[in-house]
Amino acid sequence: MLLVFGLKLKWTISKDSFTFKYNPFYNKWRKIPLAEIKKIETMRINPLKEFGGWGFRYGKLGQAFTTTGRMIIHIETVEGQKFNFSVSNAEKADIAIKELGFNSL
Repeated sequence: MLLVFGLKLKWTISKDSFTFKYNPFYNKWRKIPLAEIKKIETMRINPLKEFGGWGFRYGKLGQAFTTTGRMIIHIETVEGQKFNFSVSNAEKADIAIKELGFNSL
C-alpha cells in the first residue's frame, strides 16, 4: 500500500525530445527523441478499462504511466513502441504538441 503513495510521474516536452521519469520504477530521466516519435496526441481514456487501473501498466494502448484522471498523452515511436502518460492539463499539452509540429485532438 505504501507503494501507491510513492508514485511520482514527471514528464517534459522540448523541441528535441520527450523525457520522463516515474518513481519508483524509473528513477532516472528517460528520453524519447522527437525524431523517433511517429505520433503523439492527447486522448481521453478509462484507466480501468484500458490498463486495468492506475500505476505502471500495460494495455491495448501500450505501456502506461498513469497517476490520476482520464487524460493521457499517447506516443507511438517509429519502432512501434507505445507509451501513455497521465496529463493534468490536456489543453496545455495539446498546445505544446502542436508547437512541435504534431497534430493532436
